[in-house]
Amino acid sequence: CDRCGLPKCSESSCEQCQRLVDQLGIKNILWQRIFVLGTYKDGLRAGVIAGKKPSGEDLVEALSKLLVSQRTSMKELRVDAVIPVPMHWRRRWVRGTNSADIMAKQIASSLRVPYRCDIRCKRVKSPQKLLSAKMRTVNMAGMFYVRGNQLKGKRVLVVDDVATTGATLSAITHCLLEIGATVVYAAVLARTDEVTNHDSKQ
Repeated sequence: CDRCGLPKCSESSCEQCQRLVDQLGIKNILWQRIFVLGTYKDGLRAGVIAGKKPSGEDLVEALSKLLVSQRTSMKELRVDAVIPVPMHWRRRWVRGTNSADIMAKQIASSLRVPYRCDIRCKRVKSPQKLLSAKMRTVNMAGMFYVRGNQLKGKRVLVVDDVATTGATLSAITHCLLEIGATVVYAAVLARTDEVTNHDSKQ
């Protein structure tokens, strides 16, 4: 599905979109469209994990180029800027890299549009992986803010390495729309199917 990034059950409608908003506790999916390279498993999963280390930055660049080449409609969006999902400076210092940042720079270069880093992370977030979809939304509340108003009236593409429930992308999209961004798109290297299997985690 172009909207949620999960497999569609039918051509006419996507039940996963409704399931996603129900589990996140939101009214609708805020980003206009999401571009996904593949499912978070096997070789792509290994590549994404490797890309979380400084030694894997070249791999992230290669996967980002592949994403743009495989999802050619990204070039038709005419976005004004590409921005990464930010990482708190403490976590960035420990990890040594932010794969979303590497992605954003490469995709911006491929699309020939500006790379920007106007989104800031206010605090170190609690780990998301043990939380339910709705609690991930709570965990993300107030996590991000937009620095300045340069993105007002702009078409923005937000990128991250992996989307699980979409809580992080939703929080950032909300911030961008609040400051007046015209439309927000999303792009990720991998999409998990955890939303479809997350009902047991309450």
